[in-house]
Amino acid sequence: MPKGVEVQVLSSAPLSKSKKKMKKLTITQYAVKHGLTIHQVVKLVKSGKLETVTTKEGDREKTYILSEKNPQETKSAPSLPSQPTLEERLSALETEVARLKEKLENLTKKR
Repeated sequence: MPKGVEVQVLSSAPLSKSKKKMKKLTITQYAVKHGLTIHQVVKLVKSGKLETVTTKEGDREKTYILSEKNPQETKSAPSLPSQPTLEERLSALETEVARLKEKLENLTKKR
């Protein structure tokens, strides 16, 4: 390890033999590899869902995400909630308009 480099492991569990075989990726590399935005990766790191190692190189701290060298998972886009089709949205709006018209008629009759 180069002189002046300090390593701090941000994990509650001690490094086991399997964790020594992990590859270090920067936040950007991890985001590209897993099809995520850098913001999403930073949120995962801060919430503790990703195992990280912080190294101090000179006057800067660099955060690396520990990843398996031979990952079993494939690159996939994050799942988005399914959105209703245009016809479903139109039907829901027509139902809402009919309900509001009926409510308006009832209110005007009471006057």
